[in-house]
Amino acid sequence: MIEEAQAGVILGEMVEIDRTFRAAGRRSRERGLTGTKFSVLQQLRASSTRLTDLAVRLELSTSVTSRAVQTLESESLVERNPDPDDARAVRVSITDAGLAYLTARENAAVSAFAAHLGDWSPSEAARTIETLRTLRDRLARAFDDLDGSGAHAVDEAGARA
Repeated sequence: MIEEAQAGVILGEMVEIDRTFRAAGRRSRERGLTGTKFSVLQQLRASSTRLTDLAVRLELSTSVTSRAVQTLESESLVERNPDPDDARAVRVSITDAGLAYLTARENAAVSAFAAHLGDWSPSEAARTIETLRTLRDRLARAFDDLDGSGAHAVDEAGARA
């Protein structure tokens, strides 16, 4: 069993990783793509959806999601189409240009990160992936213990339940 001090260091490092992502997001916003808009594109890659359902999946308000979709629509990265199940509703979907943009941004980020991991062996990478998945699961469980909600449940594959 690890010592609480070690657990504290691990949590601290995880917080620093979060800060690194947030700083990258701020720099990305300066170049025109916010984390919200990027998340919208990522969600829409899987399937088109209603705006309200998209907001729920992103855990954002409908107004924030709507503003992001409006901006992405003005950039021709997403489009709205009639919902085939309900003529009164619309579905938001990613366009070919949006998919190309998203893929290019993701590929650039992965390539830059991979370049900084060039001295790692495949087995080191595999161990790190396994450790990160375990940390994510354990962190979710710790928050469940703190709030008693079970809202952060993670299944064996690492997906949120």
